[in-house]
Amino acid sequence: MMKRLFWFVLGMCAGAYAVLWGKRKAAEVAESITPQAIIGVLLDAAKSLVRRLIALYNGASDDPPPSVL
Repeated sequence: MMKRLFWFVLGMCAGAYAVLWGKRKAAEVAESITPQAIIGVLLDAAKSLVRRLIALYNGASDDPPPSVL
């Protein structure tokens, strides 16, 4: 009987901890998703894409494309 009670209480504690942890994580994510944060990520991605395209364009004019065969 004591074994079952021990595991039951341990499971309750683990469940309560998981609920609190999940609630805290959800609040952190909700705070980080703001219009300014989304715009910042999109702008960084666009800048990175433009830099890559410029590098590819400059590099492609110097070397011939590699052979497929």
